This record gives sequence, structure tokens and C-alpha cells, in this order.
Amino acid sequence: MNQYSVFKGILRNTAALAAARVVERSSTVVLSFVVARRLGAAGLGIYSATMVFFGLISLAAEMGSTNYLVREIAKDRSRTSRYVVHLGIMTVILSLFVISVSWLIVPHLGYSSELMASVYVVLLAAIPGTLKTIQEAVFIAHERVEFITYSTAIAAFAYVGMALYCLRQGYGVVSLVTAFAVVQYIVAFCYFVFLNRYIAHLRCKLSLSFAVRLIGEIKVFAGSSLIAGLAARPEIVILSLFKNDSQIGFYSAALRIVDVWQLVPQTYMTNVYPVLSHAEYVADRNTSRVILEKSIKYLLAVSLPLAVGFIVAARPILALVYGPGFEPSVSALRIMAWCVPLSSLTSVLWRLLAARNQQHLLLRAQVLTTVARLSAGYGFILWLGVAGAALSTALAMLVQNLFMEFYVRRDGTRLGVIRLSWRVSMAALVMGVMAGMVVNRFSLWIVVLVAMTLYAGLMVLLKAVSIDEFVSMRKIWQIDA
Repeated sequence: MNQYSVFKGILRNTAALAAARVVERSSTVVLSFVVARRLGAAGLGIYSATMVFFGLISLAAEMGSTNYLVREIAKDRSRTSRYVVHLGIMTVILSLFVISVSWLIVPHLGYSSELMASVYVVLLAAIPGTLKTIQEAVFIAHERVEFITYSTAIAAFAYVGMALYCLRQGYGVVSLVTAFAVVQYIVAFCYFVFLNRYIAHLRCKLSLSFAVRLIGEIKVFAGSSLIAGLAARPEIVILSLFKNDSQIGFYSAALRIVDVWQLVPQTYMTNVYPVLSHAEYVADRNTSRVILEKSIKYLLAVSLPLAVGFIVAARPILALVYGPGFEPSVSALRIMAWCVPLSSLTSVLWRLLAARNQQHLLLRAQVLTTVARLSAGYGFILWLGVAGAALSTALAMLVQNLFMEFYVRRDGTRLGVIRLSWRVSMAALVMGVMAGMVVNRFSLWIVVLVAMTLYAGLMVLLKAVSIDEFVSMRKIWQIDA
């Protein structure tokens, strides 16, 4: 496998998927900022908690089929229709069950009337939301992520337009959630049209034996997805049960800022995953090693300076984005800043385990981490409130990375994270020290510009990126698709 053509394909699809994710994430982030300014911390808390419940239900109903589909279709694209039809029907049935159970549980959680109404509405979006993720997996496996970009752009503009109109008319969070649910149906329909016309014609030929085999093969992925659902921001769930809507809002304010930048590793590694899966499937360990090392190095080169920047400039960043009244979010942002580089490593490690058909080890790491996260999160939140929720989030991500790296190393694989990142770490540290000296004296935009320039200069000075890597990147872009 030609390494340059491999990375050419990865970068091309990463650019297309990044455009989609940037548009999608930007729309939700902008709305969060607007909600915080118009409805305060309590309004932001209700909106964030509702979106967490949607993510939890969708992950549980999706059964891990997304990652399973990408891996299997990457091996043989001719089986696309069979997999999509069977998994689609299975996830719809499971979604209906999960929605029914949720409708019975929510009234007994002691939520405010507005939060309860928002959760009821967002549950209606679970079915199209789940089908949407399955169809996205097909586009990724076929390396046709431009369809995701088209649909996401339409959905983002529609959602933001409807939401801003509702806020201007004086409606509350429930109206925003209703607009979100409508958009999920629109996107799922657009995906279906693109998939059926340009990827594979879906034929509803059902096979009980194939469905049973699918359940057997996907059960570990399903367990992993269920655990991921339980671990999908449990701090917000705990805050919603034991604190108030404002506390959820303060935590969510910091989380939104950190979460935006996790888009980079998620988007890049989503496109790396099918290539990595194929390399592992054909036992091309050299290509696999190159992909892993380059991915770790470049992702940390982006995420480490961001983490340092959030720590140094937490207060002015929050003031710029949300305005006054979010002082409790400062400590939370500084703690969760470490989630940015940790999430980069997480995105690499779990995909490596899944690509090697070792998803049972990934599930084991997730179970151990989730148990620790729920118990520690409960204690930290009761003790420290918003800061405790942030501490639980960062520690849980660190623990999961340690477990996954342990499992990766058992077969002799050495990722060499320290070797790959020490120069980048030094550049980020020096940048942070210098920025910390001037952050309270100058405009935030001036500090950011100076810090970026300083970091780039230090990267060159410390030879964090070699001449050979520049040459390699140039060759990648020169290769025809």
C-alpha cells in the first residue's frame, strides 16, 4: 500500500468531513453561546442536559453498529445493502424500546418542568438520529464523506435559523429542542436519498440467520456502545439529579469550549479508521505504524498548545464568549483543558483496538473507567460542585487512556508517545509561560496572535517537524486522488 496515496485519501476525506463537523459543531456552539447570553446559566444547563440525554439514548440504541459497519464494509463494499438494512431495522426496534423505557423513568427524576418537557421532545429524535449515524458510517467506509458535508450544511442552517427565530420571538429551550428534532428527520431523509442513489441500492431482503449472526458479531460493539452511552457526560446527569440547572450551565459553559476542539481528532481519526482497519486486516504493520505515529504526533501538536492556552486564558475566554456571570466556570475550564490532548490519544487508541478486532479489550477498558467515573463523579460533584464535575471528566479520560495503552502494549506495540511529543510539549510550555505574563495586560486577540507566532517559531527551532515530514506532506498533496 502506497503510504502517500493512503494519506492523500485520508486528508481529502478529513477535509470534507471536517467541513461537515465544523458546520455542525459551530451551529450547536453558537446556539449555546446565544442561549447562555439570553437565558442565562439555567437555560444553558437545560439545553445541555437535554442534548446529553439525546446522545445517551442514541448511543444505546445504535448498538455500536457504526464502528462495526465501517470495519466490515471497508473489507467488502458489496455487502453494504445487506448490512445497512438489517442493522437499520434492528436499531429502530431497539430505539423504540429505549424511548418507551425513558418515558417511564423521566417523571421520577425530579427535574424542573422545562427540563422534563425538553427531554420528552428530544426522545422523539432518537430514531432518525440513530439511522443518521448508521448512514454516515456507510459514507465513511465508501470514502464519500462529501454527502455528509452537503446534508450537514443544510441541517445546520435550518436549525440555527429556526432556533434564532424562536429565541427572538421569546420562546424557551423547548422550542430549540423541537427544532433540533425536526432537523434530525430532515438529515436522515437526505442521507437515505444519497445512499440509495449514489452508494448502494438498498434491497429489503431479510434473513433471520444473518440477523442472528450479526447479533453475535456485534454484541461486543453493542456493549461498548451501551457503556459509552452510560459514560456520555455522566457529570451532567449527576448534576441534574443532585444540583440545579445553573450548576449544569456553569459546567456546560466550560465543556462547550473544550469540546469544540475535540472535533479535530474525531474528524481526522474517523477517516483514518477504515484505512487503519484495512492495514491491520491485511497485516500491513508498516503502514499501520506510520499512520499511528504520524497521527499521534500531529494531533498532539494541535491539542497541547490549545490546552495550555485554555489554562492561561480561561477567565478572558469565558468573559468574551458568555459575558459576565460565569465565574464558577473558570476553574472547570482550566481542569478540563487537559481533556483536549487526552481526547487526541483516546481517538487513536480505541480505533487501533477496534481495527485489530480487539474490541473486547476496549469494552473492558470502558467498563472499568465507567464504574470509576460514576463513583468518583458522584463524590467529586457532591464535594466540589462544578469543579468536581470537571475533575471527574479529566481523570476519567486519563484512566481510560492508561487502560487502552496497556492493552495495546500487550502484543508488543510501542506507540512512543513521549518520544513523539516531547518537543511539541516544550514548545507549548514555553508559549504558555510567555502568554501568562501578558494575558492580563493586553487584548485576548493580541495574546492569541503572539502566542501562535511564538509556538510556530518554537516548533521550527526545536525541530518538532522535520524537513522529511514537510517533503512527505508535499508529496501527499501532489498525488492524484
